[in-house]
Amino acid sequence: MIIEFKMKGIDDLILSIFFYPLKFVELSKSNQNINKTIIYNKNSKKVIIILAQWMGRLIFYKILINKLKKNYTLVVYKLPNKLLNENPEDVVKVFNEAKREIMKTMNILENKGFKDFSIFGTSLSSVLALMVANSDKRVKKIIVGFAGS
Repeated sequence: MIIEFKMKGIDDLILSIFFYPLKFVELSKSNQNINKTIIYNKNSKKVIIILAQWMGRLIFYKILINKLKKNYTLVVYKLPNKLLNENPEDVVKVFNEAKREIMKTMNILENKGFKDFSIFGTSLSSVLALMVANSDKRVKKIIVGFAGS
């Protein structure tokens, strides 16, 4: 017997906390800053911006990063775990702050001679990837990964 649950909004968070108590600890004690790591490739002026999934760890992307860093400069972002909460205005504020931060980084890299920008978003961070690409015409490729049924 297969039981399928479809949930929306805060229900997902509540059930995640119930079934994954360690995630609750991580959520409640998480850093509220947007973390960024730049991995330069001196031989390439192409940039891929990788946006980690919500509450994802950068270790999940280790294999991808190791393959891509041979041909690209990578900018890897981890958004704050408290990105989603019951206040929609706070959620929008964090998304807009992250978008500005990404575009600021693109400006810095462009001034250093980087011209080819792509962006990769997974799950919830794909929304941010689309926001950035919609606001900045320097993004030539968008890769979004969704899990779903």
